[in-house]
Amino acid sequence: MRRTHDDVLDDIVAAAARGKSAVVTLVGESSTGKTRAAFEALCRLGKRWRIWHPISPTRPQALLAGLAAVAPRTVVWLNEAQHYLLTTPPALGEHAAASLRELVGDPSRGPILIVATLWPQHWGDLIAPSPFDGRPDSHGQARILLAPSRIGVPPAFVEADEDELRRMASRDPRLAYALEQSRDGRVTQFLAGALALADRHIHAPARVRAVVEAAMDARRLGHRPELSHSLLEAAAPAYVGDADRASAPPNWFEAALAHLREPVQGGDAILAGVPATTGMGAKQGVVRLADPLEEQARRERRGCPSAPFWEAVLELCDDAASCLLLADSAAERMRYRYADLLYRRALACGDERSWERLVVLHTRMGNHPEAEILVRRALDAEVTNAVAMFSIPVRARFREGDHKAASEWITFAVAHGGTTAIRVLACDYEGEGDYYLAEELYEHAARAGDTPALVHLVALREWRKDAEGVERCVRAVITEHNSKAASALAQHWESIGKTRNTDLLSPHITDAVVLLEIADGREQRGDRSGARRFRALAAAHQGVADGEHRPDEADEYACHAGKAGDFPGDTGLPRPRGRNRSRISGGFARTERNHAPGTHAPASNKEGTARANPPWIRALLTDGNHRVRMAVHARIAAGNDAHAERLARTAAEEGTTSGLEILAREWAKSGRLQDAADIYELMLEKGALHVRRPLTRLAELRGDPEQAERIARLAALDKDHTALLTLAAMRRKAGHPDEYTRLLGLASAAGSPIGTVALVRFHELSGNTKQADRVASYAAASGQSMGLQELRTLRRVDQSATETAIKTATESTSLLPDPLSPRVGARAAPRLHAWAVHIGEAALCAQLLDHQGTQAETLRLMRRIADLGGAVFLAEWLSESGAPAWHLLIRNGFEANGAIATTWW
Repeated sequence: MRRTHDDVLDDIVAAAARGKSAVVTLVGESSTGKTRAAFEALCRLGKRWRIWHPISPTRPQALLAGLAAVAPRTVVWLNEAQHYLLTTPPALGEHAAASLRELVGDPSRGPILIVATLWPQHWGDLIAPSPFDGRPDSHGQARILLAPSRIGVPPAFVEADEDELRRMASRDPRLAYALEQSRDGRVTQFLAGALALADRHIHAPARVRAVVEAAMDARRLGHRPELSHSLLEAAAPAYVGDADRASAPPNWFEAALAHLREPVQGGDAILAGVPATTGMGAKQGVVRLADPLEEQARRERRGCPSAPFWEAVLELCDDAASCLLLADSAAERMRYRYADLLYRRALACGDERSWERLVVLHTRMGNHPEAEILVRRALDAEVTNAVAMFSIPVRARFREGDHKAASEWITFAVAHGGTTAIRVLACDYEGEGDYYLAEELYEHAARAGDTPALVHLVALREWRKDAEGVERCVRAVITEHNSKAASALAQHWESIGKTRNTDLLSPHITDAVVLLEIADGREQRGDRSGARRFRALAAAHQGVADGEHRPDEADEYACHAGKAGDFPGDTGLPRPRGRNRSRISGGFARTERNHAPGTHAPASNKEGTARANPPWIRALLTDGNHRVRMAVHARIAAGNDAHAERLARTAAEEGTTSGLEILAREWAKSGRLQDAADIYELMLEKGALHVRRPLTRLAELRGDPEQAERIARLAALDKDHTALLTLAAMRRKAGHPDEYTRLLGLASAAGSPIGTVALVRFHELSGNTKQADRVASYAAASGQSMGLQELRTLRRVDQSATETAIKTATESTSLLPDPLSPRVGARAAPRLHAWAVHIGEAALCAQLLDHQGTQAETLRLMRRIADLGGAVFLAEWLSESGAPAWHLLIRNGFEANGAIATTWW
């Protein structure tokens, strides 16, 4: 049976058959039909195509070793692509992603089709936004490769597909049985044997079930897919009672393993063998858990294993990445002792990321001497992100009021090049309202030469009306002849309209691109004389060499000069000499941190393209999105649409699409709907998935409702429901309530809580209470509770536990008159509640926040929240409460059995 994602996949495969290389990534849960959909689509390619599946000796090594030999008309099959791109060390996966980008981007080697499949959690890991705190970007290449290629495979058949599904089931008894027995429309999972596997697990003997649950917990808590027999045997006692352990025969594990290795319904076994690295057969001593049970474990198992499990992984896990993730899971559940030991084991196995995790862990526990020792040791060991760790002890010392120790650490950080970490910490304090501390940190970083910190310092002093402080900063810039700082300050003052300050600094600005930007801004505001002055300064700093003429850059300079009336537009100016000097990448830290991931020019630009662009364009691209946006907007404001389009398209070829977005918005405002749609389509081809919402709107405005709905439904497959919701609102405004409810129904079925709430509200207020009940119940069966909450609100029933939690968190009221009980903090309680709602445990959070029982009952509720992974939010809430009774819990966490741990460090 064909579904929407099959049509999208067919279009991509057909384009590949016509000669266009492409990447496609099918993202969906286990047993939803990702591999089958890809196989069916590839069957249409024809006999001239071949499929290559790199697998030995390891998947990323096989991929890198064989890419050079890949010929045109090859499908690179990356089933379970996390094994190729989520590697340890991350550099191996990044190398693989960069090589794949080069392959698919080389026209001489095409057509090439890269087909990947991923689970949603692995997709999220690979396209997570790049860090802005100085840490390296572990998956930048993978994000650029995959982000535009996602095709969502829904976990269940939606209402729109049910009629076709039932028609097919009437002719196929197997499908009819699956449709009858499956839950919530998960027919493909039933056909794949997922429910049969779950049934065998549930009805297995206790000792056999213990082995399965040990494997499920190991995988959901971070262990790699390969599970050793010795690990499972050692961890299984955590899942059975004393009587079952005492009655176990000597060969109990072998018998359990034999039972679990038997295939279910002719398909997978619960524990399957792992293929050998070379040759035939399976690896000895290891198994892997069946995918449906692994997915079930992540979805349904929430508790924290007992001591035998943690002791087993601590003794028998020898994989660095597994140790790191298991340690993270232990820390999230307040099992701090095991987290510390597992981090150190990962460190011994060679994973540098454990350094920072250990520093954070000991800082959270209040063990500052150990945290500071770890930072120094990481610096001595030349760990990659050691400098970024400086902010952790600084923040901790400031929090405790030890300003002397904090100042010593700031001095130490600056001496070792940690100014970025200090500046980011200052930004955090400024956001929290601690302006004096933020100013102190900005000043330390600025004195060490951090230009963005200087801009922040000036902006903060201006806001506090500290004219003398601003004057000291400017005087230091002029005295030190700091052109980079002068350029950054000039950009800042121009952005807020303080042009007189810019004029003061203009003799000290040597960056021609900055000067041209200022000139464009002045002309846009009507200051033609100022624009001429800054263009003249730009020309002086670029320099002019007699007899050396290159039309591209000469035309660009003539355009700038001609607009201000300095020169006629057809003047043949000679080519400016030399390259522009170093640029500031976004003169403000805030601007840097707000860039969208993956929108800078790719690192692997082709050499020929870079040479084809004049230096002024390459300078803009180097400085990122905000510079391109400003340049395009300035040209549109000056009436030079053709030049704006040329600049935007050139930037898009280099991977920066923000200029195209400005162009499309301006054209849409001026009524050029088709031109705007063409630009948005180009952005979509470049991977800018967020433009599907304005594309939907433009298609509707142009009178093409079918195209508008097609775009919106494709976006919904990628969990982007905004286009459907926008289209529904437009049709309701146009007087089509039936279309409004139909589109909201599609959004709700695709998983949009906003669509569910709007649909429930519409039916309830229209008097159709049965339909409102049906929509809310259907959404609740799919894991969305917002519809039921909306019904409770509209019908004014008794407050549910969730509503109590919201009220308690918002009002930050005290909990108990008992002095030993914690009190709700000003910020921690809402954060704790938000986390609980996110994981579907709002009722448990409400019990804790509104609890009025004994201290033992309070401890039991806190332990349940910690077992669910809420240690960070729980510890923050307890710290803000200031209750001495829980001080030991904050410092030491829980033992494996759930008791408060004694001091172990």
